[in-house]
Amino acid sequence: MQSRNRNRMKRAIGAQSIKYAPTGEELTLGYYDYLYSEKYTSDVIMKSRDKTTGHYPTSDFEVYEYVRNPGSMSGSSGPWRFSNIPMTPAGLTAPSDVEMAQMGNRSDVSFVNELLAKTNPFRPVFSVPVAIKELTEVTSLLKLALGGVMRFAGGNYLNLKFGYIQLCNDIITLSRITVDIERRIKEFNSLVKVGGLRRKVSLARGSTSPGSYDAVFFSAFATWIAGTVNYGHRLEVWGSCRWRPRLPETIPTDRLEQFNLAVRKVFDLENAYHVDGSLLPDSLQLWQMLPLSWLVDYFINLSDLFGAFEGYDLLEPYDICIMRKRTSWSTQVITDSPDGITSSGGNAAAIVKARKALSYDPLSIGPIQFTFMTEGQLTNLIALLASYRR
Repeated sequence: MQSRNRNRMKRAIGAQSIKYAPTGEELTLGYYDYLYSEKYTSDVIMKSRDKTTGHYPTSDFEVYEYVRNPGSMSGSSGPWRFSNIPMTPAGLTAPSDVEMAQMGNRSDVSFVNELLAKTNPFRPVFSVPVAIKELTEVTSLLKLALGGVMRFAGGNYLNLKFGYIQLCNDIITLSRITVDIERRIKEFNSLVKVGGLRRKVSLARGSTSPGSYDAVFFSAFATWIAGTVNYGHRLEVWGSCRWRPRLPETIPTDRLEQFNLAVRKVFDLENAYHVDGSLLPDSLQLWQMLPLSWLVDYFINLSDLFGAFEGYDLLEPYDICIMRKRTSWSTQVITDSPDGITSSGGNAAAIVKARKALSYDPLSIGPIQFTFMTEGQLTNLIALLASYRR
């Protein structure tokens, strides 16, 4: 493999000139030279394809794009005449680690586990063993959580969120379960083809709250133009991977056998019972049956860890990539300018697209890092604490 870097940029170069109205003399304020746009690309040149699939192996890739359009001013201010004078271009700042976490950024390992859990051909859609366990708790949903006001509100909110709403969601899932079974059969057919099953899913999407600060855009010849600079950041994360069976006989070719396998996987029945008929849940089932496992997932997502590992002895994930697209933007808003001057604010944007080729380690949960809870997660946590308050 050979890495390469490419860079392309455009610069705006010119003179700022004004006219002195009483004499008609034209004066040169100075010369401007600023970066108008830039595109930087870093990638890897692959020399050989995979002998089985004919595809190039995955590799890292990064593109940085930067564009800014300065504001301009025209008109008269005192004895001076301005014509399309560029003002100070809008500046940009890169998001901090805290802001990246606010937008949903996490470690590569965490994203890989989520990607594989969402795309695993053996993933459950409606887990019958977990549903049976939850149905045994239905009677408790009919009881109101009595006590103080906080305990009453918190307990009944949790009953609503994880009881009634979850039950309604299960009914909706079952109403379209045939579609999931058909889709799973198509995935099985793709698994045995050259190149395997390729899937792409969204993993995170967020933005920071817009910020602002005051700035001066032009100050010369008794002419003052000022305003506000608004800025912010956006982040998108998605992943792609391929799956293939470790042995050809893993996926049956007979249509009836494929249908039976799809039903067992969709309903999570493959590892639900031992040969003697006793209940023997797998790791994901066991974890989802534990009380408050959802709370642990807020901090260390073990559900994704177990979901990614589902069927690991039979299926192999490869060509795993995590892509991030980060956008930083700023706009100038004119709020103060002299009479007789027409001005427009400028804007700037920087876009960084990065692809990272990764491998899967079934024993890695990734580094423990601080993550921001969503509004729904924070509400659930407050309700849980309130339900235990006496």
